[in-house]
Amino acid sequence: MYITDRLLSEEEKKQWLSNGVLYRPKTIILGIGCNRGTSEEEVEQVIRETLDELSLSFLSVRGIATIDLKKDEEALVSLTQKYGWTFQYYSPEQLNRVPIAHPSETVFKYTGAYGVSEPAAKLAAGTDSLLLTKKKDGNVTISVARVGDAS
Repeated sequence: MYITDRLLSEEEKKQWLSNGVLYRPKTIILGIGCNRGTSEEEVEQVIRETLDELSLSFLSVRGIATIDLKKDEEALVSLTQKYGWTFQYYSPEQLNRVPIAHPSETVFKYTGAYGVSEPAAKLAAGTDSLLLTKKKDGNVTISVARVGDAS
């Protein structure tokens, strides 16, 4: 049995899967911020592209984390239901207690939090580190964390 949340190279597939089983643990948390009304398709495209860039499996996503202002955001609610992911959201006060690399006065002006994707991913994953600090793509901002990652 081969257990990983990483994408496998062709060589790894041959080596490990010829007589084995691949298990995808649910270890990936996606911190997501988005403009109100962003489409589900756009959010999912950004998620898939980002995970591919990081060589991480979409099948290992555990959930999405965001600010409580987005708890009813249609695209996020729909994706979590579609894939059976957890959906965690935090108050601005909770998010502001988490140290982040790129605090934003603009985000604070509109949400009361200095960041959304970075601190939400850290809180939901229970870690101080991120696999991807922050990426802005169209209407979506994404950060990626691994559950319990101490690196």
